[in-house]
Amino acid sequence: MSTTTLAGATQDEMRKRNLGSLLRHLHVNGACSRSELTALTGLNRSTVGALTAELEEAGLVRSEQPIGHGVGRPSIMVAPAGERAYVLAVDVGVEHASVALIGLGGSVLARRELQHVPGETPRKLIQRARRVVDSLVATAADGSVCIGIGVSVPGVVRHSDGLVHIAPNLGWIEVPLGSIIATVLRTNLPIAIANDADLAAIAEHARGAARGLSHVVMISGDVGVGGGIIIDGRLMTGAGGYGGEIGHMVINPSGGRSCRCGSVGCWETTIGEQAVREALGVLTESEVRASLLEATRGDPRLAEVGRWLGLGVANLVNICNPQAVVFGGMFGDLYRVVDEAVAQQLGNSLAAPLEGLVLRSAALGPDSVSMGAAERAFLSLLDDPLGHLARCRELSAA
Repeated sequence: MSTTTLAGATQDEMRKRNLGSLLRHLHVNGACSRSELTALTGLNRSTVGALTAELEEAGLVRSEQPIGHGVGRPSIMVAPAGERAYVLAVDVGVEHASVALIGLGGSVLARRELQHVPGETPRKLIQRARRVVDSLVATAADGSVCIGIGVSVPGVVRHSDGLVHIAPNLGWIEVPLGSIIATVLRTNLPIAIANDADLAAIAEHARGAARGLSHVVMISGDVGVGGGIIIDGRLMTGAGGYGGEIGHMVINPSGGRSCRCGSVGCWETTIGEQAVREALGVLTESEVRASLLEATRGDPRLAEVGRWLGLGVANLVNICNPQAVVFGGMFGDLYRVVDEAVAQQLGNSLAAPLEGLVLRSAALGPDSVSMGAAERAFLSLLDDPLGHLARCRELSAA
């Protein structure tokens, strides 16, 4: 390669990175003035102006007039054009699934839910979901582009191709979900499939209770128990993408219950929905959530569940040394009731990892998993805004 060609390639790579950096700031933080973008990125004012003009021409951002009057010449505001570039976010829960169009910048453009049919195969579920997808896409703005599909599953997922090795609470084993979705939806768009708790952690780290923190453990779930672990600002995935299955750490092997994963005494069997349901004397998921909302702090019915929750959290704090533990899904409501029991068990942790530790409920509520699925699907666009957008337009036209 000649020196001139090498220089050109280097300039192209630099431009791509700078475009991605600008778009990422706008996607996560919302509308910013050009002067703020200049300060955030370290680029000069003219470069920011040229790059934002490219992004605007591509339909990824829009310029807005500043509101109010300050000292000096007001700087043009730049905002993500969420209605022009969106992802399809599919959240496969244990009892129902949701499908949403989520625009650049994190705006939920449309959403639908569908209940599971008993005994339904994964393919049948996706075939029913396709009708929902078609109805949602029909509501998208003219000229808008779907730039990817993000899918969450409460199970162990191989990231490379979306194979669900096992989703115990769905009864799924070795399901090639990535290929099923591509075939049923008849799409060549990129499909990112991941564990639901991992995706919830990604969303809370980007936009919620863990924003600005680099080391986080998130405990999430409604029926089962999942975990997402952020280390140095990045999701811990493990060698094959299977890391973070904290619900299946064996915590009560001698006197514990059998778990749907096939083991005995998993943490999930002591703090999952079934354990909470039995402690409260209710029958359904909706009754669990209603009872938790009505329960007062220190409710004696949940003392044993709180003890097991605290014991598991103490182990995770000793292992991971996080800045925060975030409780999502059902556990956000549960933690509010049993926080004293959790704190008592944390008193048995090593002293050093407790320094500066905060425990808090998730900020995004039921949106966290869908938002995390969307964040995964947006990654390729944020890495190469113009290139990825062009590829998706070609795929959509094919």
